[in-house]
Amino acid sequence: MAEKIVGDTRSAIIEAIGPLTATTSDVILTVSGSVIDQRPWESICYTIIAATADALWQVFASNDDDFSDEVAITSVATIPVGTAAAYTDDVAPYSYYRVKTKTADTTPSIITLYGVAKGG
Repeated sequence: MAEKIVGDTRSAIIEAIGPLTATTSDVILTVSGSVIDQRPWESICYTIIAATADALWQVFASNDDDFSDEVAITSVATIPVGTAAAYTDDVAPYSYYRVKTKTADTTPSIITLYGVAKGG
């Protein structure tokens, strides 16, 4: 990825996903496209915004690309409507990460998710 900074262009080596948009449901589901292969990187960050209603979210990690050894690395957290929440790990110990969401009450929410992995 190249970015333009005050008249100069430089390369920034990162993996970025998003914006990804999804609608929550009454069961916890993986946000399509949220998987980040963390192996070549050092740090990871996800930012999520709940646009239309409160939503629940959680970050999961695995050392297998099929997530067969998946572990929850965050607790389930509420994202109040109109606000953002984030997960950051400066030294991410797992190989693969993904985000799952769920409706907080009875009203589905449209969420927007961004992710970045960098360093290493």
